[in-house]
Amino acid sequence: MSYRETHRVAKQEDYASSVPRAGDQRWAGAISVPYLVPASALGRGGSVSPSDRITVGMIGVGRQVLAYNLPFFMSQSDCEVVALCDVDRWRLEVSEERTASYYGEQKNRCPKIPNCPRHGDFREVLDRQDVDTVMISTPDHWHVPMSVLAIKAGKDVCCEKPLTRSIAEGRLLSDLVTQHQRVFRTDSEFRSLPQFHRAVELVRNGRIGSCTRSGPACRTVSATPNRRRHTWTCRCPRS
Repeated sequence: MSYRETHRVAKQEDYASSVPRAGDQRWAGAISVPYLVPASALGRGGSVSPSDRITVGMIGVGRQVLAYNLPFFMSQSDCEVVALCDVDRWRLEVSEERTASYYGEQKNRCPKIPNCPRHGDFREVLDRQDVDTVMISTPDHWHVPMSVLAIKAGKDVCCEKPLTRSIAEGRLLSDLVTQHQRVFRTDSEFRSLPQFHRAVELVRNGRIGSCTRSGPACRTVSATPNRRRHTWTCRCPRS
C-alpha cells in the first residue's frame, strides 16, 4: 500500500472513531445540553424576527438624515439600518456624542446612531446582498442616477424630494420601477405623518363641513439673530 493510500485510510479511521455511537459516554454531556434560542430571534415578546426585518442602507448622512430620516427608521421595529454612506468622510464620523453636543439641552431630539459599516461610495452599499432597501438623501441631481442603479441592483428605494428634475427623468424612473417590480416611495412627510392622515380623514368624512376649495401653500423662512419666523403664503386661485 502506497503512502498516499495509507494516509487516506488512517484519516478515514480517525474520522470513524470520532463519530458518536450509542452508549458512548464521551458524547453524553454534549448531546444532552439543550441549545437555547432567544425569543427575539423567533419574533416573540413583541419583537420582529431578523428574517422579517427590512434592512436599510442610508445614502447621504446630512442634516435631513440626522434630524428626520434616521430617527424614523431607527424607531421602526421591523427595520434595521445596516449601512451609512456619504461621499464626505467627515459626515461618516457622526456619533451620538457629537449629535448630543449639537442638540444641547434637547437631548430627546438626539438621534441614535447605528453601529454599522460606513461607506464612502454608494455603489458599495448597492453591492451588499444584506441590504434590502436604500434611503437616498443626497443633493437633487443625484436622486435619479442613484435610484436607477439601486433598482437595477434589486433594491427597493425611498428617495427624498424632489424625485426628478424633469418629466423625462420621471418617466424613465417610473418605467424602470415597473419593469423590475421594485417598491419606490417618495419621502414626503406630508403624506406619511399621522397628523396629516388624520386631517385627510376629517375632511373626507365631512367632519369640518363641506370642502369647497383646496390649494397649495408655500412656507418662507426668514432668519433673525434671535429667532426664525415662518410665513405661510397661499398662492392658489380663489373661487
